[in-house]
Amino acid sequence: TLGVYEGGLHLDRGISQAMFTKQIQAIGFLESMDQIGEAIDLLKKFLTTYPKDQLNAKAAYAFSQVVFQRADRISEGEPLEGFTRLGLIDLVIDLMAEFIADNPQNPQAPTAIFSLASALMEKGKPSEAISWCEVGAKRHKDSDLAPALEYLEAFAHFSLGHYRQSLDLCRQVVTKAQNPQHVSMAQYIMAQIYHAQGQITKALEYYSKVSDQFQDAQETIDELERSWIRTPDVLRVPRGKRVKLPVSAYNTPSIDIKVYRVDLMKLYLLKGSLNKLGDVNLAGINPIYNKTVKLHAKPEDGTQKREVALNLPGKGAYLVLVRGSSLVHPSLVLVDALEMDVTELADEGRARVAVRNSAGRPLPNSRVELKGERNEQFMLGNTDLRGIFIGDELDGTITVIAENNGAYGLYRGKLALQSIDESEETIRYKKKTPFNFDGEQIEGDLQKPDSMYLQYRKNLDSNADKYKGLFNQEVNGMNVNQAL
Repeated sequence: TLGVYEGGLHLDRGISQAMFTKQIQAIGFLESMDQIGEAIDLLKKFLTTYPKDQLNAKAAYAFSQVVFQRADRISEGEPLEGFTRLGLIDLVIDLMAEFIADNPQNPQAPTAIFSLASALMEKGKPSEAISWCEVGAKRHKDSDLAPALEYLEAFAHFSLGHYRQSLDLCRQVVTKAQNPQHVSMAQYIMAQIYHAQGQITKALEYYSKVSDQFQDAQETIDELERSWIRTPDVLRVPRGKRVKLPVSAYNTPSIDIKVYRVDLMKLYLLKGSLNKLGDVNLAGINPIYNKTVKLHAKPEDGTQKREVALNLPGKGAYLVLVRGSSLVHPSLVLVDALEMDVTELADEGRARVAVRNSAGRPLPNSRVELKGERNEQFMLGNTDLRGIFIGDELDGTITVIAENNGAYGLYRGKLALQSIDESEETIRYKKKTPFNFDGEQIEGDLQKPDSMYLQYRKNLDSNADKYKGLFNQEVNGMNVNQAL
């Protein structure tokens, strides 16, 4: 009416923005009530109804960040009914893509592209992330966020195994970036690429640049610079087979192998376990075999694996000490090893040991040494005519050693045995009560063949004094009464 058309346009825009600002409060209310789906639907309705101005763009970007934050809260253990983290990430991708398409020159556009590419990486779509990073780098090459986009693109290439493209981008970031964090992240990727390519020296150089910022970098340095040797704890060699000891080593120029013949039964009694064989005092004892094997020492050479032939005199137990640098790794080699079948009854603290030769035949009168890890005393004995030995009152994981005519067998338990106190009723159920010839009960476990016999012998011994009286009477002739 007044003909002030430009002023009227500003008034219309002001009214529109005021109405938009008032109505989007409903979106915030719905989000606070965890009604994310309804909030997004209402937002999309408002974005298409109102003009595509700066306030409209700001609302679209702001709510996409709100959804991203809710996705992070889900990953931290805060549930959102009807949604998963990846489901919300899909919504973020849609919102960001629409925002960038509608507002390509918005000041928040570089950040939106970075968020969109990050979401695509999380969804396992690195190729799409690369495309968006390339768009962002071209559109916003002067932005402070340009190095971050290059870093993210480099990371996406790295995840696809595109090492050359990733390294080129990382070098650009290191050269151009003003933000030290962007430089560090690029160097970290470069270290991982060189590591994956087997260029360990260069990888260590870049890991060391960021070791104070990334825990994994320092852990990787420790791992790559560490020397180690591995051999089997126990090597069982069947009769007639050549002894070959598998050895793996890393960062070790050479290994020295010394072999000692040992009495496994005495060694076990001395140490109490077989866990610290490397601590055995061998001072003054000459090895029966000695050998040095050259290896590669550089980290780039990777793990060195060898099968070292050992010239051993025959059946028996041998302690092998493999030394490299300052490391010592022991192995126990059993030549012509005995076979052992062990039945473990965990709830009863009981183990049934069957000892056989390599042909599977029982070996009676084999020496057996048995101990649970929490038992203070060793259990010693011999197998019966069936080649069987039974151990009771065992506590913890057991170790069983058997010896027969210079050949050894070794068994390490798989269960934690535990001997429990039984009630009298349970004992009566499990045990029978046979009688001796005098009608007295014999206490014994009929599950154990020698137990009943031993207890019966004890009862006989207790009646011995009564029977001895028959042979120790003094006779001084026959009196009248006796004669009658």
